[in-house]
Amino acid sequence: MWSFSWFVLTLYFSVVANVSLAQGVTDVPDPRNLRGLIPLARNESVARELRLERWQEVELRELLESNGGDLETVRERGNVSFDLLKKKLEEKQSSADARIVEIFDPNQIKRIPQLGYQIEIYKVGFGPTALGGYFGSHLGITASQKDAMRSKLESLDKEFSASVNEQYSLSFAKLSSHLSTSSLTRARDLVGSGFLAPSFRVENTWKKVKYPFSKVVLASLIEVPEIAKEVPLDFRTLESVRDCLKDYRNTMRHPSEKILRMEPMERVNELQKRLDQVNELLDEKLGPEGFLLLRSLAVRLEIATVGLGKAITHGALGQEIGLSKGEIDLLGPVIEEVDKATDEAIGKLAAGMLSQFVEALPSDKIATAKNMLGKEFVFVQRIR
Repeated sequence: MWSFSWFVLTLYFSVVANVSLAQGVTDVPDPRNLRGLIPLARNESVARELRLERWQEVELRELLESNGGDLETVRERGNVSFDLLKKKLEEKQSSADARIVEIFDPNQIKRIPQLGYQIEIYKVGFGPTALGGYFGSHLGITASQKDAMRSKLESLDKEFSASVNEQYSLSFAKLSSHLSTSSLTRARDLVGSGFLAPSFRVENTWKKVKYPFSKVVLASLIEVPEIAKEVPLDFRTLESVRDCLKDYRNTMRHPSEKILRMEPMERVNELQKRLDQVNELLDEKLGPEGFLLLRSLAVRLEIATVGLGKAITHGALGQEIGLSKGEIDLLGPVIEEVDKATDEAIGKLAAGMLSQFVEALPSDKIATAKNMLGKEFVFVQRIR
């Protein structure tokens, strides 16, 4: 009884909370939902822009940590009706909303949604934000208006991505002078000549990529359209790799009765045999050059998601190019300086293009759009 009620209740509120995105493409917090934006206030640049005081930061952290506590108490009691669970959750949400209003001052409450829209623009792009995101939905852009501005927005996104990639290249060049010859050579071979612009799709893909990279993980990157475009494989080979991965996943998730009847050790050996077969097929289809390219793309995904500095100090990039802990420690101050300069440069790029974005909107929507975004665009450091 409990499991089903809890599932239905969660589904109910998920649908209610995300109804405006039924036709959308984004998965960032709804700027109209203050409760959903609260985790963003823990981001350093958001807190700085809001001028949060220490007591506010403490109160917000406690509010986040206590969220759901009462419901867990109800859950422990066993059988509980759907109506009671729904009522308890509504009470919890109303209480949280009231507390938020007490914690923030009026100027902060006005500013948070503006930052929410700005974060959406930065994370998913100008086009997706206006054509299928919260901003466009809340602004009330019609289907015909979307068609009229689609080309301009796509051009803006392309220009912004190119500018961001160029900035990453400049940052990488600054770090390069501090690397040893061997590390620099490996880094150049691995990263190649280009980077990937940050986006929600990039961040979401990176969550599924674990280091050290296995062949299955690397091969799965071609299932992302943007990645597949950079892999010079013919359509038939791409489809063959996708089918191979699909069959392997089905075997792992839904083992046959024959495998399930095996003894534990025998079952492990059988699954390992399947993995070996998959790796052999991937080797045949992708070859050494294909895997080298995918490894490069995996590192670029990491850089776009967590930043160049963290990719070196805590990520795959530093390990792939063979940096020791001592070398990483020595690079610390340089990395911090380069990362800060990179974020500021990208913020300026986004701020500069925001005016072009607003001007591309329908003329009758521009005044409202400016009010929704605020007078100043603030680059928000990566929301991790």
